[in-house]
Amino acid sequence: IELIGEELGNGHSVKIIGLGTFEAGEIKARTFINTQTGEFIKVKRCFIPKFRAGKWLKEKVNEQI
Repeated sequence: IELIGEELGNGHSVKIIGLGTFEAGEIKARTFINTQTGEFIKVKRCFIPKFRAGKWLKEKVNEQI
């Protein structure tokens, strides 16, 4: 888990065959308006982890249906 976190932090993706792929997705910087106060709120750019399930995992989950 530590290695996956480090690799995502370096901008790389991690693929575990059958299980899936971990990637870092970017959320762009943006500005919101607080409708109650009218104040502008700035949100910094950040990255979030994303996971796409692999074929084996998808099949395993749907096996019991």
